[in-house]
Amino acid sequence: NDDNIRSILQFPLPQSSKAAHSFLQMVGFYRKFIPRFAQISAPLNKFTRKGFPFIWTEAEQLAFDQLKTAITSPAVLILP
Repeated sequence: NDDNIRSILQFPLPQSSKAAHSFLQMVGFYRKFIPRFAQISAPLNKFTRKGFPFIWTEAEQLAFDQLKTAITSPAVLILP
């Protein structure tokens, strides 16, 4: 569905650890269909730890963008 793809691609940049964790939970549902999911998501996983300071760097931005692209790729979208 084009609306679903658009909403994922327009997913707002996380502004807190909680928001980053929510994003990871959303894309994590499809982890088995995303090659190298663990490596790509590694910079974001630290935000799932209690008390970890929220500092957004280029590494987190790259992981965020790569996961958004991966989850909207045809290979992931056509799977049941």
